[in-house]
This record gives sequence, structure tokens and C-alpha cells, in this order.
Amino acid sequence: MDAGGSGEGEGGLVVVCAWCGVAVRGQAGGAISHGICPDCARLFLRRLPAAYLASIADGDGSVTLFSGYRFRLDEVCPPSE
Repeated sequence: MDAGGSGEGEGGLVVVCAWCGVAVRGQAGGAISHGICPDCARLFLRRLPAAYLASIADGDGSVTLFSGYRFRLDEVCPPSE
């Protein structure tokens, strides 16, 4: 998984995960925006059908979210039973 961004706030902006509340980027004291942390993004992707994820995967077999997080399909698709 690759995280997007440098981890530093831009202009004092603090990005907080809208799902769990953890600070994703920036430092306390700035304006707050919301996004999603890598752990919650992974959990969200695991709730989607594997066939759908495969249909939107990049050529290298990974799924890239708008946040810039990138996951391999084997990280987010449960093994077939």
C-alpha cells in the first residue's frame, strides 16, 4: 500500500479520518477536513464485491483510491472458498 501525500498539512489543514477519527495528515491547531485512513480504506474495500474490484483494478492488479492510497487486490479481496 502506498499512502498519498507527504503527511504534512497544507496551509495548516488537518485531515481526520471520517470513519475512526485518527489524524491522517497535518498537526493539531489547523482547519479540519475529513478523509479516510489506510486501515479504514482497506476495511471499506473488503466490503465491496471482488468482481467489482477486479473490474476497476489498474493493469498491475491494484486499486487506487481518490485519496491516493493504493492496494493490491490480494490485500483487499478475501481468498476464494
